[in-house]
Amino acid sequence: MWQVPRRGLALRWAIMACGVSVLVWSSFEDDRVWPVLALGVLCAGVGLAHGITGSGAAGRVLRGAHVAWAWACFGALTGGLGVFAAVLLMTFKDIRHAHPFPDYPASLLADTLARLPAWALAGAML
Repeated sequence: MWQVPRRGLALRWAIMACGVSVLVWSSFEDDRVWPVLALGVLCAGVGLAHGITGSGAAGRVLRGAHVAWAWACFGALTGGLGVFAAVLLMTFKDIRHAHPFPDYPASLLADTLARLPAWALAGAML
């Protein structure tokens, strides 16, 4: 048995930490992929948790297999949305820095999006 929690103060702090992390990350000259992927998954997970805990599902009690299905769906959505958020963050950084040669070229963005199903599956299995 598991009860979907209601939105709390810790989640608000997590959202603010994600925002500060995005601003700090985007200010440095860095073209590595793993930090932006981690940041994208973090932002997606916190945003998804914010949406679920503030919706009609908050306070609902899940039992049995429904708990496993709920967590698997949360993981799949976090993985899939995390890749999408990472691509948006890479695009944001390319636009913000406005170099003649972008930090994250279009081919890297396309390759990252191509991995969305694998990341969603990994999130569901986690």
